[in-house]
Amino acid sequence: MSQATTNLNVVHETEVQRQFSRVKIPATLSINNKKYKVQDLSAGGFSLENSSMDIKPSQLYQGKLELNIDGFDFSYHIEFNSLNQLASNNIGCTFQNVDKRFSSALRYIITAFLSGELLVTGDIINTLSRDNHTDSRNKKQLLATTKTERLKSMVGSLIFLAIGLSALTFVGLKLFGIYFVQSSQTALVTAQSHTVSMPKAGNIEPLLKGLTSVSKGQLLATFSGVELEADFSGLPLATQQILSKSLEQTLVNGSISSPCDCQILKVNGIYGQFLQKGDPIFTLVANNSRPFITAKFSFKDAESLKVGQSVVLKVLGDVDAKGEFFDGIIEKLTVAADDKDVTVTITTSKTIELNNLNKPVKVIASSYFAQTYLTSWL
Repeated sequence: MSQATTNLNVVHETEVQRQFSRVKIPATLSINNKKYKVQDLSAGGFSLENSSMDIKPSQLYQGKLELNIDGFDFSYHIEFNSLNQLASNNIGCTFQNVDKRFSSALRYIITAFLSGELLVTGDIINTLSRDNHTDSRNKKQLLATTKTERLKSMVGSLIFLAIGLSALTFVGLKLFGIYFVQSSQTALVTAQSHTVSMPKAGNIEPLLKGLTSVSKGQLLATFSGVELEADFSGLPLATQQILSKSLEQTLVNGSISSPCDCQILKVNGIYGQFLQKGDPIFTLVANNSRPFITAKFSFKDAESLKVGQSVVLKVLGDVDAKGEFFDGIIEKLTVAADDKDVTVTITTSKTIELNNLNKPVKVIASSYFAQTYLTSWL
C-alpha cells in the first residue's frame, strides 16, 4: 500500500471582483460587416464569441452594438478595447470613450431586462435626452475663492452652530426643569408683625406723615369716639350721625402709641375715616424681627418636601444681594382648610433686610444635583 504524498507548493488564487455585473442579453456586434455574437454584456464591457480569432487581444476596435429584446431594437456605434482571449473561445472587451448618453441608456436597458419590465421607445428617448450625470467640481473655482469669502463662510457656519446649540440648551433646560425641579408657585418675604387695632368706634387721625419707622411709645394716631358704643356699621353715615345726636352721646378723645421700635409695614386708616372697634389700623414689624419666607407649593410638588429639607432661594428685586441665590431650611408645612396649596415656612441662612418685606422670592426645592446646576444657570 503506497502512501499518498502531499504537494506543499499550492497557490490559492481569488477571482477578481467585477466592477459591473454582466448579464446575458440578446445582442450582436458588427465589425466591418461581420457580425459577432455577444455572450454577455455589462455597463463597462462585454464578451464576444471569437472562435475564428479575428479579434486580437489588446487592440482598439470600432463596431456597431445591436440589441434585440422582445421586438425592441437598439443599436449604437461604439469603441472598445479587446483584453484577453478566454479558454471558451470568447474574448473579453471593455468600452472606450463611452458617451454619457449611451452609458445611461445601456444601464436603463440592463436594469429593465433584469427586473422584467417592458422596454418602451419613449423611455429610451427620455433617458438619452436628459443629463443623468453630475459634473465634477471645478477645482479652479474652489481655489479662486478669496480669504474674505472663506472667512464669511466660516463665520456664517459658526453663527448657525451657535443658534443650534442655544436652541438645544434651551430645550434641555426646560425638560430638566419639568422633570427634576420643584419650584414654588408663589413666595414672599414675611416677618412676625404686630397689628394695632381701633380701641373704640370713632374717627381716626393718623400722625405718620411720610414716616417708615417709629420708636416705642411714639404716637401713631389720635381718635375721637363715643362714650356709649353702639354698632351703627350697617347704617348709612347720615343715619349714624342723626342717631349719635339723638342719643346725646358724649365724644371721647384718645391716642394710640407704638408698642415697639418698629417698621411701619401697612397703614389701613386714612385721615378722618370712621372705624369700628377692633378694626386694624397699623401693621408693624419689630426692628429685631428676623424675616422669613412663606412659599406655596402644589400638592404634587409637595409630596417630595419635608421639614428640615434644604432649599435654595433668591429675593427678586433685592439690589443689595445682586440677585444671588442663598440657602434656606424648611421649618413648617401647613395646609389651610380652604386652600388647595401647601404653605411652607422657610428660614434663611443669611439675614434678609426689613426693606425686602413683601418682595417676591424664587424658591427651588430639588435634589442637590438640580440645585447645584440650576443656581449656576438661573
